[in-house]
Amino acid sequence: MATLHVRRFPDALYQRLAKLAGAERRSLGAEVTVLIERALARPAAAQATVLRTLDRLRVRPSRTSVPASLELLKADRRR
Repeated sequence: MATLHVRRFPDALYQRLAKLAGAERRSLGAEVTVLIERALARPAAAQATVLRTLDRLRVRPSRTSVPASLELLKADRRR
């Protein structure tokens, strides 16, 4: 099994992590492992959710609301 060393880890974050590990009755290393596993498992599901939401919210213009390019050229030439 690999060993992970983290340099310049913020003291305040370390204290929060240690408190969370204690509340979950895990060692500091076990808590870090659980948190990283959860974080790495999320992106695919979260990305799929975001894409579905964006697709649902996407505005699809109707064909009648878009002027024909020929009409736009004619109007531009009349200016």
